[in-house]
Amino acid sequence: MLTPSTRIRLQTIIERIARSEPVSLKERIYVQKFADRDPSVWGWLKKAQRAQQEGGEKTGLDRFLARSDPEVPLTPKMMISAIGSREPLHGYDEAKVMGTCT
Repeated sequence: MLTPSTRIRLQTIIERIARSEPVSLKERIYVQKFADRDPSVWGWLKKAQRAQQEGGEKTGLDRFLARSDPEVPLTPKMMISAIGSREPLHGYDEAKVMGTCT
């Protein structure tokens, strides 16, 4: 578990990575040390690296992938919301997908 001050420091460095701002080697090593041990930090770092590589404003599927978080399971409604479509999926049955009875 991360302390609040460590989490804030890590997120500040990771945000700078995402914006392609200068990050020292010492800071990169610090982040990597936590990313190797903590899945949340690893996810933040991967998301930042993807944003850095792709750059620019995202739309559609790119926006969906950029917003996806491996720590949070996505429901079909969340996927539709992230993509920005208001059209229902053809043949989509939430009860069937979610394993619940109607």
